[in-house]
Amino acid sequence: MPHKRKDLNITGSNLWYLVGLITSDGCLSKDGRHIDITSSDKNYLLQLRKATGLSNKITAKYGGNKNIAYRIQFANRQFYDFLLSVGLTPHKSLTLGSLNITENYFHDFLRGLIDGDGCIRR
Repeated sequence: MPHKRKDLNITGSNLWYLVGLITSDGCLSKDGRHIDITSSDKNYLLQLRKATGLSNKITAKYGGNKNIAYRIQFANRQFYDFLLSVGLTPHKSLTLGSLNITENYFHDFLRGLIDGDGCIRR
């Protein structure tokens, strides 16, 4: 049975916060539809899931040194294409260039970017 397509109803500051978070701490799959966000703080992902209206499971994943992290993964081709349109790409750490961020929401994008990275250094 095919899955029912679900549109993401994420707009405004929540949208641009999520774009910032994905820029620093997310991953765009090569398949053209999956987006993955990983964090060591499961509660943070629970709050993110609630704020974005996602219903996807948060699952544990283990690194090579046996450290546990958590991830939420969702598939949405329309949102994936939107991320491509602002300048994100799969393997973004190797290809990231300038991003097309709406000026009115730049502070929300920056907040997501900082929350994803976890720190600010001089």
